[in-house]
Amino acid sequence: MKIIVSVGLHPTEDKTKVIEAVHKIFPGTPLEGKELLQGTVTNLTKFKELTQKSGLNIHLEKLLEKNYCAGATYILLNKQTALQGKTSLYSGQELGSIKLELHCSKEEIHQTINGENT
Repeated sequence: MKIIVSVGLHPTEDKTKVIEAVHKIFPGTPLEGKELLQGTVTNLTKFKELTQKSGLNIHLEKLLEKNYCAGATYILLNKQTALQGKTSLYSGQELGSIKLELHCSKEEIHQTINGENT
């Protein structure tokens, strides 16, 4: 399984704040890029803790299964909420969000979200 996080950087945004927002959910994930920051996530522990605390974990697996196509799935997280160290789904345009992509089988979604992997 490969897990990638990406986030668009608007000209009006402070790059360090955007990186800080990502690191509050996915600590230690190296991000590279200019207008689109991307990195490979190796640890979902903090993300899982935050989704359980916010109640998002209840809907997460269903949403990831709904978005599943051709060996990958994704969710969009709110960038502003992430900066506060919390998780919530993003419901607007993609560039205002943190995109978490899971390149995996459909069976691995359940294992990953329920703590059996990563």
